[in-house]
Amino acid sequence: MSPWARSAPCSPSKCRAWRAPTSNGTGCSNFTQTLVIDEDGIYDPADFNDSLILGMKGTFAQAELHLIRARLHGGKLHKAAKGELRFSLPVGLVFEGDTIVLDPDQEVQGAVRSVFQLFEREGTAYAVVRRFQDLGLRFPRRSYGGAWNGRLIWGRLTHSRVLGILANPFYAGSYVFGRHQEHRRLGPDGEVCTHSVPVSPEAWQVVIHDHHAGYISWDQFLANRRRLEANRTNGEANLLPGPAREGLCLLQGMLLCVAGA
Repeated sequence: MSPWARSAPCSPSKCRAWRAPTSNGTGCSNFTQTLVIDEDGIYDPADFNDSLILGMKGTFAQAELHLIRARLHGGKLHKAAKGELRFSLPVGLVFEGDTIVLDPDQEVQGAVRSVFQLFEREGTAYAVVRRFQDLGLRFPRRSYGGAWNGRLIWGRLTHSRVLGILANPFYAGSYVFGRHQEHRRLGPDGEVCTHSVPVSPEAWQVVIHDHHAGYISWDQFLANRRRLEANRTNGEANLLPGPAREGLCLLQGMLLCVAGA
């Protein structure tokens, strides 16, 4: 067997075992005598000169990837600034050519409008969910991928779904880009995990009002956000005004003081 036949099962840039140090401080590639092969030649990471070349190639590759990502992001931002970058639309909105319009299905429109109307009347997302359950109403969601791609599926309305609807500016006829940012962190096993974090409206990169037809006005959207924030009970010391639930106001209205008792 030729010496370079003992190759790594994955590329050096992705294989963590190839780069991880052993107990004596040397890399696993030195311990296993793994060779690296590309279109330019064969390299032995245990050799100083070969290791130096591999390091330089890796640095150049990282710089090239950085430039490619920057160009791609710049292109997305330029398209989003004109309101032309497409997203998966929330239920109740659809594309008609290049234009965003209300879903022509009147049942879908009615379900979406009911959420906003009930929230304006009841004041909390939980109350909206409860009213939907009491009235036996269902709410649609659009399936993406698989055999059900693009089809509407009707089911029970959930609290998280109500919060997502109320916090989505597209329902107010506004085109927004940059509502979420990706953050990276190390997991318990050392793997890099990426998760999405919502961004405050003041930090949204692109906001185009009156971009398309909506279910509510922008002022109502902002009012709904303020009401949701006021309803939170996990804020600063639970002192935010709003409906009494858990926390300091748990017994509010339940205890009475009778004079002379």
